[in-house]
Amino acid sequence: MALESLMSDESPSIRGAARVAFIVSEAPSHVNPTLAIIAALQRRGATVSFLSGDSVREAVEAVGARFVRIDARSARRAHRPPKSARLSLRRALARREGLLEALHQAPQALALVIAERPDVVVLDPTTGWRGVAHAINKPIVTITSSFFYTVASPLVQAGLPSGQDLNSPQLQRVERDLSSLQRQLSRDHGIAPVDPDRLFTEPADVNLAASFRELQPDGTRFRRPRYLYLGPSLANRHESSLPELDRLPRPLVYAAFGSAERAGPTFLRMLVDAFGGGSWGIVASGEPPRRSPTWCVVRPTLPQLRILERADVFVTHAGINSVLEAIACCVPMILLPRTPEQSFVAEQVARLGAGVLRSRESITAESLRSDAVGLVESAEIRSRLEIAHALARSADGAEAAAGAIMALATASR
Repeated sequence: MALESLMSDESPSIRGAARVAFIVSEAPSHVNPTLAIIAALQRRGATVSFLSGDSVREAVEAVGARFVRIDARSARRAHRPPKSARLSLRRALARREGLLEALHQAPQALALVIAERPDVVVLDPTTGWRGVAHAINKPIVTITSSFFYTVASPLVQAGLPSGQDLNSPQLQRVERDLSSLQRQLSRDHGIAPVDPDRLFTEPADVNLAASFRELQPDGTRFRRPRYLYLGPSLANRHESSLPELDRLPRPLVYAAFGSAERAGPTFLRMLVDAFGGGSWGIVASGEPPRRSPTWCVVRPTLPQLRILERADVFVTHAGINSVLEAIACCVPMILLPRTPEQSFVAEQVARLGAGVLRSRESITAESLRSDAVGLVESAEIRSRLEIAHALARSADGAEAAAGAIMALATASR
């Protein structure tokens, strides 16, 4: 039976048939898109287990999945490049070091997955455990927190080691370590080798991306039913409240740079210089100062969705989850990317007209305020943001993803 027809079948035999195992990185941007899918699977009668690190236990158990702990990655000594090394070499080394750490945990991951007896494995490619999923000979669904890629995609090509990099002693040593470990895993556990430069380009039986088709420049080449876009993942999120929101003036500017980065003192001072005095409200992710004025709230962690429901401008690193949440809440963005991936996302957001792309090195308090005022007052920005909002909301979504996963489970039995 074709996957597309199975996806639409709601019979009890299909709804009650599936055992689904998720293997996902601990990063919030990787976990959040899975929560609505888990809820949709359970509504269809599936049993869901979720293999990851301890930090995500609460979020996973809140949606009813069975949490299975995978031990933290090994603290092995990494082959570090010199500080003067090219960006391409640093990225190539980081990718291989991450894969090496993950593969040291692969036998444990394999044993845990086998114990769950899944009909389908939903795999986050960043875990590096595609070979683990292949070893149990069950259908595989990949879920990526950003876009679909092919080998020819510019961002993939830009991330490959250059000819010069291949002569690096550090790269050669880590390649030897990786090759040796993968041979051992293949011999002892039947875990197939994984190419560190192809983690995101090998298609699975079904492929899910936590974005929407129009945000991806070559989105039309990735077609249903094998490729599905999830759109904003806002459901089944459990965030704390922020009572101070009610007393902040409007317009409200919100500044946050993802779970891995907080605004430093210099940037916080720039925010206050740009929006201080009480005519604007400020919420920022960072270390709170000893004293804050009534119109400014700074916290190490913040309930982002609750804030975006009130915000008028979002100053962001252009992480894909943050961007999708802002579009879902119709909040225009000042995009300050740091990594090549964030720059790629920021360029697509600017192309859609949902924000303005700026360099971190060149921003000032004056330019921040000017951009924010322009975004708030621009009818064109509001119109284009509403179009982006509609496109994001029309993505395939969690229900279609759950249908595809259930179809694979039925076909594999």
